[in-house]
Amino acid sequence: MQSLQYWLGGNAANLEGLLLNVAQMYVPALKGADFAVAEPQLFPDVGIWHPLAPSARPARRAPGACTQPAPHMRALPQPGVGSAI
Repeated sequence: MQSLQYWLGGNAANLEGLLLNVAQMYVPALKGADFAVAEPQLFPDVGIWHPLAPSARPARRAPGACTQPAPHMRALPQPGVGSAI
């Protein structure tokens, strides 16, 4: 069952843990080998995500990705704050 938790986590650390866990259990040459397999990183099934919310980890951008928000992602002007409305 723990292998499923590694799989559902879906990041590089969990994938590494999954492979080490499965290798330790099912590869005959590695039976009894002492691996330091970390516990799976668990993520909530549901949640709220906002693109401007602070993150606990730095954002990774694809090479060549835009660093400025797209025009539709910028904040809308507020009435009475530097607008003619």
